[in-house]
Amino acid sequence: MPRMMWIVMCLCLLASPVGADSDKPSLRNAAGSDRAKEMKLPAKRIPAEESAAKKSGGTNPGKATAKEALTGLPQVPVIKGSPADPLKKGLPQWKSQFPCHGPGTSASASSSSTPQAQVGQLPGPANSPSAQLVASTEISMKNRAGLIGEIIELRASLRRKQGNAAVPYMPVTFTINGAFVATINTGKDGVARQAYHMPELFGARTIEASFGGTVVCAPSEGAANLATVQAPAQLSVLLPAVQKVVETKRVGSQTVEVQLSRTTDGQGLAGQTIEWVYVASFMKALQHAPYQAWSSSSPIPERDIFAKAEQVTDGDGRARRADRMADLFRDMGIRGDCVHVYAFFNGNAMYSHASAGVVPICEVE
Repeated sequence: MPRMMWIVMCLCLLASPVGADSDKPSLRNAAGSDRAKEMKLPAKRIPAEESAAKKSGGTNPGKATAKEALTGLPQVPVIKGSPADPLKKGLPQWKSQFPCHGPGTSASASSSSTPQAQVGQLPGPANSPSAQLVASTEISMKNRAGLIGEIIELRASLRRKQGNAAVPYMPVTFTINGAFVATINTGKDGVARQAYHMPELFGARTIEASFGGTVVCAPSEGAANLATVQAPAQLSVLLPAVQKVVETKRVGSQTVEVQLSRTTDGQGLAGQTIEWVYVASFMKALQHAPYQAWSSSSPIPERDIFAKAEQVTDGDGRARRADRMADLFRDMGIRGDCVHVYAFFNGNAMYSHASAGVVPICEVE
């Protein structure tokens, strides 16, 4: 009996699957290793560019689009001081800011000359998006008037006829009666401004402004009238330096001096005639009061005038006289004991009338 039980137990052990697995340890280790690899294997990473390409349906359309945008955009000239980013601003906005600046011109405010444009000339290659026929321009000006010696401003507005767009930073040349004045660039508003000192010339003249054109805009010209207005003149007393009564005992001499100038710029007026007038009066009427210049509202009585003289001003507009006291009082006779000296400028087409009381000379006992 015991022997039979032992045989049965051995047969059961041989038929068991556990026993089979235990008899093949290498297969069991291999299966466990495969399961571990499946659990620890990391997921495969896909590049961002490749992922975007798969989503959009192409290999890499993002790069191709950027390249096409850079190569297909029209080339915009870089203009100093202007936004010239071809990707953000574009050609149309650049044209609106600088309507006459083509690829061969500069928008900087310089006095360099620009090439002459010809009607029908193209600003670039025939296939360029900016190619177009030369646009027409016009210069508008207003009549000006100024006093002799005054500084006025000459103005010329340069615009394109199409759209009435102002043309900034372009040279405009001013001439007066054909004589060159200056070449100045237009400002941001398309207006050229030039200071001009009115010369000693009377009558109407012609102001002309011209624009030489560019490869984009055709040349143009404008004209206006310039009128000269009579300038006010003044007589200033130089000698005696202090305006007070000169007392004398009819001895020695007295020097008087005046200067004729225009009030606009203080320039002395040369070659003008000054009339000296000597008037007699009595001390009681004078009363040693501060001397006042004669004016046209209170003319000098002819009966009191006892002497006159004329003199032409020098290069500085000055006129001077030196009188002997004995001669003055002898000439005035018994009509008074004081001599009033006046200077007159009667005026002309260019300068107005002016007068000054120089000095009273009174006899003392």
